[in-house]
Amino acid sequence: MTADVRSVQRRVGLIPTLAALLVVVVTLLLGRWQVHRAQEKTLLQAALEQRRLAPAVTLADQPMLASAADTLRFRAAQASGTYLPSGQIYIDNRDHDGVPGYHVLTPLQLGHRVVLVNRGFLARSSTYPRAPEVPVPDGPQAVTGHLAPAQTRYMELSSNVVSGPVWQNLQLTRYAEVHHLEVLPLVLLAEPASPGLLAVVETPDAGIDMHRGYAFQWFSLAATTVALYLYFNFFRKAGRPS
Repeated sequence: MTADVRSVQRRVGLIPTLAALLVVVVTLLLGRWQVHRAQEKTLLQAALEQRRLAPAVTLADQPMLASAADTLRFRAAQASGTYLPSGQIYIDNRDHDGVPGYHVLTPLQLGHRVVLVNRGFLARSSTYPRAPEVPVPDGPQAVTGHLAPAQTRYMELSSNVVSGPVWQNLQLTRYAEVHHLEVLPLVLLAEPASPGLLAVVETPDAGIDMHRGYAFQWFSLAATTVALYLYFNFFRKAGRPS
């Protein structure tokens, strides 16, 4: 083998080495970043869980900025007002312990504004898909519970996601437009639930496991790259006959 051929082989062999090195460095950096994000989310999770233990706030007829709404997520809250039966909706395709059903949401009039109250879970009946009929209490009401953001759990493939009082997803801006109401940007999860319904409880989830899973995938890819590089460049060559 001439010197020129060996030189070409070394240059050719350098390309997969650099490529493998690049993959390992990038995946390790990405894995480290995901670990850092998991640590940040751990602190956020602790703060959210501590927030649930804070004294209850009283909802009133006043504007709520987005920044204020974010600090009130998962806080205990209380509100006094009158339910508006005409604004009651049912969020379909929810489940409770594997049983499909609806979340029953009713606006509570606080003055010029309303807060949507998730009064509880209602299992589907034999009349499904016909909309259920859940009675709305009359007169002044005092509601206690926890505040939570409106959860959109299903991707909307069409605009036909509202059928009378039955909705597939809850978007507060859409609700405000449809019912011509000024709605506070958080939902009040009633505790206890209204009679005949089951309480809907949402616990904080900052997404720690998601970042840990991503970190594991990136580190695994780095380890796999190293193992494959060693196998094809050393062990496999060493096993070939001279």
